Amino acid sequence: MLRLLLGEKIILWGASVQSREPGQVHPWHTDIETSRTDMRSVSVWIGIENTSCDSSLQLISGSHRLGCTVQEVVQQNGPRRGEASAQMIEAWAKEIDCSARLVKPDMTDGEGIIYDGRMWHGSKNSRPEGKRAAVLLQYAAADELISLPDLSQLEWPFRFQPEPPPVLMISGTAELREAAEDHDRQIIRYAKSSRSRPRHELFRNGRGTHGQQCSFAPHKNR
Repeated sequence: MLRLLLGEKIILWGASVQSREPGQVHPWHTDIETSRTDMRSVSVWIGIENTSCDSSLQLISGSHRLGCTVQEVVQQNGPRRGEASAQMIEAWAKEIDCSARLVKPDMTDGEGIIYDGRMWHGSKNSRPEGKRAAVLLQYAAADELISLPDLSQLEWPFRFQPEPPPVLMISGTAELREAAEDHDRQIIRYAKSSRSRPRHELFRNGRGTHGQQCSFAPHKNR
């Protein structure tokens, strides 16, 4: 499946367990590391404990093709991180693409979702009891640039750490990855010599554009 989506040469750049206590929310977001509009990446989310429609991921269908991150849209409409409801997020997405809709997969333990990290997504454990746990595996084509976010700036505009993350080559040879790492080092050198420029502009002017300006009217719930 991954080769069909990413080609023969693939890296694993993220692996974690995502836990949410009852009532805990993971705010709506686009994965910052893979948020460029031309990014070739795939995430696999597998529920392992207390997984249900009330605790699994929520997503906006087709949002990986909207040309901007949900963080940009939230910033343009006024709420801070975590303040926008799922209904507000869906309404903003529909203003860009009327076919967008909120999806709440009906899942159970052991089932998974394969999705593009550019999708607008979040989660809330609405179960009355029981911590929900899930495994998150994050893959990309081996020649893609992965940049870790500055965790003190998770709202738009993004900032990035100067060093790329360690990765594991899971398909193909290391030769292509070595070439990509040479590219990464060039980006890092450029970033260090361009500290006066916003870090998100490096993505706009790097390989492809990180995000185009969204064009929509502010939603009435602003």
